[in-house]
Formats: sequence, C-alpha cells, structure tokens
Amino acid sequence: MHPHYWKPAIMRTLIAVESLTAVMYAYLGLSLSWRDADSILRGLHFLLIVAAALTVIWGTVRRATWAPKLAIALAALAGIPNFMFLGALVDVYVRAGLSALLLWSWITVANLAQLVALVIALRQVRVGDAAA
Repeated sequence: MHPHYWKPAIMRTLIAVESLTAVMYAYLGLSLSWRDADSILRGLHFLLIVAAALTVIWGTVRRATWAPKLAIALAALAGIPNFMFLGALVDVYVRAGLSALLLWSWITVANLAQLVALVIALRQVRVGDAAA
C-alpha cells in the first residue's frame, strides 16, 4: 500500500510507537553522565535514535514515501528484541537484581515499539519502492 493511501489507524499506530521510542531513548540519553567515552558514545547513539524517530513521525504525518523505509532502518539501528536478548534480560535480573532489570525494561519496551514499527513499515513498502 502506498503511503499516500495509509489508513489513519496505521498512521496513528506508527506515530505512537515512534513517539514511545523517542521518549524512551531520550530518557536513556539524558540519564547518562556524559563524562567518559563509553557514556558519550551511548548517548550519541540514543540521540541518533531520537532524531530518526522524530523524522519518521514527521514523514508519516506528511505521508512521505520515504517514511516506511526510514522506519525499517531505524528498527535495524535501535534493534528489535529476539530470544537471545530476552535470555540476557533474565541473566541481568539474576546477576544484578531488580534495579538493573528496570533499566533494561525501558530498552525492551522501546525495542518492542520498534518491532511494531518494523511490521507496519514492511507492510507499507511497495516492491517498486523498496530499493529506491
């Protein structure tokens, strides 16, 4: 289905999950100390995801043909959960306790939002538009 023919419910869902991603990663980026190389690199990664999510929202509102492609790229950058990630989440809880699990829960919610965005975006990309 071409983005110009997106149903309002599909657009609202994509905007909602990308907004959730932006808020979650903005919180994670702002909660870092930004004092050492590791936290600076993680913070830049988080801010890049926020900027990409906001761009997807803007493109979706404008019904731009590139918005689903950017949503797919964002899902690849942000990451979508898999069974290995869920196993690591259990390991974090066993080793570090509840406080570490809460932090990883934020990332898990954002990754699940990206999984929903990926499915929506894949349904919106036409075969002729996929490589363009």
